[in-house]
Amino acid sequence: MKKFIASILAVFVSAGLTFEVKAAERPLWELAAGGGIVSLPHYRGAEDNRVLPVPFVYPVYRGEVLKVDDEGVRGIFLESKRVRFDLSADGTVPSSGGDVDVREGMPELDATFQLGPSLTIDLWERDRHREKLFLTLLVRGVLALDSTPDYIGLAASPKLTYQRHVYFGDRYWRIGTTGGVEFGSNRLHDFFYTVEPVFETATRPSFNASGGYAGTRFTLSAQGRRRRNWIGAFIRYDNVDGAVFRDSPLVRRSGNISAGIVFAWFFAQSKRMVTVPDTEALRY
Repeated sequence: MKKFIASILAVFVSAGLTFEVKAAERPLWELAAGGGIVSLPHYRGAEDNRVLPVPFVYPVYRGEVLKVDDEGVRGIFLESKRVRFDLSADGTVPSSGGDVDVREGMPELDATFQLGPSLTIDLWERDRHREKLFLTLLVRGVLALDSTPDYIGLAASPKLTYQRHVYFGDRYWRIGTTGGVEFGSNRLHDFFYTVEPVFETATRPSFNASGGYAGTRFTLSAQGRRRRNWIGAFIRYDNVDGAVFRDSPLVRRSGNISAGIVFAWFFAQSKRMVTVPDTEALRY
């Protein structure tokens, strides 16, 4: 899998052309609609994937503090030439016990939402941000989204990302490959991997998950925009070998592959313009 990701990355990197990077004016906000398809495991370590359609509305907002774009929803608290401290988010989709054979008879897994601070440090760059390497350190609180949101612990991860902007086809692309180590609290791992004695069966012994190391994650992504259309794609490999919950009977695979592709069309934008930095100016 690692060789496969490295081969794809080599193709993307070799496609790059030299170009000048300049700041530019962009609308303060934009609104897009789109859709696509993703293949995701029910949870890290699950035996099967499910394929889901993903219709969505995609907003972009380029405020001084709040930013919403293809990097997610971020609240910028501190930003300098090489360091950025902001707010980041993530989440998972729900799964019922009937969707996962090994969880039959157990409560369904609610969707989760993660939110917390993130520190990004630029370690190296070349050609005015066209190519760079950066470290991200993040901690997020996690909520299970039932009828009443319930706090279920903390997730943390240090991640190293290599990113490059290239021109390929009819648009500029931002290509990135990220490797990271995952950690989770006791309550978070309980949510996904604990088997209470009441749900024990002949083939599913009870298990009490603890907090700590949760494996590794490697992601290759590509995003490209040209005027009013945007394309995004990713492939991700999760490995839970050595994780504190690896011996849970709910963990059936050491590794999972996720992938997806989405398209969006921008149909509305503000008349007010703002100056964007070099890296965003490349996107269209």
